Amino acid sequence: MELELANHKLFEDSREFLVLVELERLDRSSLPLHLKYLMDTRTYLEWPEPGDSTGEVVVAFKRLKEALGPSIYEVEQEMARCGEHSSTQTLVLRETTAQNSTRTEATS
Repeated sequence: MELELANHKLFEDSREFLVLVELERLDRSSLPLHLKYLMDTRTYLEWPEPGDSTGEVVVAFKRLKEALGPSIYEVEQEMARCGEHSSTQTLVLRETTAQNSTRTEATS
């Protein structure tokens, strides 16, 4: 169900926003074709296995936060601090956030 919703959102918005996180190692041969394609064509985060060091979990959270980019709350707070609060600027910042997320995902 989540994959279908994410796929719909990808095509609806025609931009990259999907952040894949592999919570456990998957058997690629048993995955749906579309998920295999996404994992082959996008950078995804591999979550540390249970029992891995705390440092690896901290790094995984850091990478996830970088991939997601700033939250809407953080963007709005920054805009309010700068005295800029128009709907056009909000839209531009959200688009920029999405683009930055894609760039971060590609460099992970």
